[in-house]
Amino acid sequence: MEKGKKLANLVTEDMVKVAMKKRMYSFLTLYAAALIPDGTYASRQSLKNMLKDYPGAENYLHMSYVSNVATRGLLESVNPKNHPDALYKPVKSTIQGVYKITSAGLERFRQYIQDLQLDTAEEQKRGVTALASASSEKIHDASKKTLGDLLADFFKNMEKIAKQAQDDLEGWSEMMNAIRKPNDLHTEVNPPVNFLTINDAELSVRAWNCLKNAGIETINDLAQKTEREVLQMKHMGRKTLNELKKVLVEHGMSFKIN
Repeated sequence: MEKGKKLANLVTEDMVKVAMKKRMYSFLTLYAAALIPDGTYASRQSLKNMLKDYPGAENYLHMSYVSNVATRGLLESVNPKNHPDALYKPVKSTIQGVYKITSAGLERFRQYIQDLQLDTAEEQKRGVTALASASSEKIHDASKKTLGDLLADFFKNMEKIAKQAQDDLEGWSEMMNAIRKPNDLHTEVNPPVNFLTINDAELSVRAWNCLKNAGIETINDLAQKTEREVLQMKHMGRKTLNELKKVLVEHGMSFKIN
């Protein structure tokens, strides 16, 4: 009987890709089992680990797939609890089982390899043909263009290159200006504090009424008053005074000093 690893060495990456494309789970299962050392049983997880170099290939080793291959006599399955040669011991599940490839499995694996060698060669042939066809179409399209068409394409490309260079130059200019004048970028223009009215100061109703009754229309007018003068306003209290002080501080101002 031919050894499993000797057959597994005939499998190429392209063959695995073709098998995945055709969803050949039986081949992938037998390939993983052939990589297991001779005479050794392996859990389904260890079979999946054998295909770790092929992303996605392990997805074809579902429990139902492996059981199906075993049912067809291509894998030998035993109870994992009682078998001393099982990899990845201990295996707690008695349903999952451990497996090794059988003589029938090796023969079927050999047939799969022969079929995939033909399929892979056909895939490669189609790829080369498609590439040659695409290149031929490009050459044919180019041959139909007149000198005027070629010159138009040339100047069109030059125009794109010139525009890209202009955009790059403007970008460098903006960056240099930002380095020289960092405070000039993204500066919000706010109205002068002198013209900021009490309507814009987000005051409470009580504070607004006190200032309005006192004839104060702007924050600047408020800053011309002392704390004593403000406290003497009608309905003005210490809490409202503190609110007005906070508003002045937020705008870089304060009450007039006595």
